[in-house]
Amino acid sequence: MRNSRLNNPRGFTLVEVLVALAIFSGLMLTLFSSFNAFMSSGEMIRERQDNGQGPGLDLMISDLEQVFILQPPRFRNPEKSDADETRKQFRFIAEQDQAGGRTVSALSFASLTPVQVGSPPGLPGGITRLTYYVHAHGERLDLHRADRPAFLFDEDREATPCADPVLARDIQGFDLVFFDGEGDEHETWDTFDEETGFALPSRMDIRITLGREEEKRVITTAIFLPVNREVDK
Repeated sequence: MRNSRLNNPRGFTLVEVLVALAIFSGLMLTLFSSFNAFMSSGEMIRERQDNGQGPGLDLMISDLEQVFILQPPRFRNPEKSDADETRKQFRFIAEQDQAGGRTVSALSFASLTPVQVGSPPGLPGGITRLTYYVHAHGERLDLHRADRPAFLFDEDREATPCADPVLARDIQGFDLVFFDGEGDEHETWDTFDEETGFALPSRMDIRITLGREEEKRVITTAIFLPVNREVDK
């Protein structure tokens, strides 16, 4: 009896094999979709640069024209309610940062720019978390654009300079100015701050300084954001 069991070990059933193949296929599809999204983003930026369309300002404007912001009652005054960590991926925040000894702007926001992978139930689908930031590579400053599916938001990993596509190389500055509804200027902005009314700026000015000192060139543009919100204070 013992020899019979050893000589005839139980193998996998057809159902078990099919389930394993289905799980493996799902994992491979997710990995391929994420890789394809990253490669498509980098290729799109390179194509715009090769076509002489400047340092991707049109791409930044397109992202901002599709900015996503939660509306009440899904968004509530953070100072009057418990912090909801799942809503931080929809926060619009611009700060002053340091890169290569220079003060530059950094901007993160959610956009309806298409993503290649789906979102889980309970969260809006097709929303991307975008970050524009400057990183020093030795003495050179590069402007990067990071994009992640919003449902994969990680506040500590919004920027990965070694992997994020470069929007503009060897820049001298990246500066953003924000205007509220009264026309007042601000160097920073945060839709989680009561001082901004938890709203988006009505207008943004974008300035990128290119080239070395002797060949410096400044590219500027302005954009009026298409949406906003009102929150009870």
